[in-house]
Amino acid sequence: MDWSFFRVVAVLFIFLV
Repeated sequence: MDWSFFRVVAVLFIFLV
């Protein structure tokens, strides 16, 4: 898995929550 992709998903998740 791409770490950059995972990081973007984590940031988006935090923004949504």
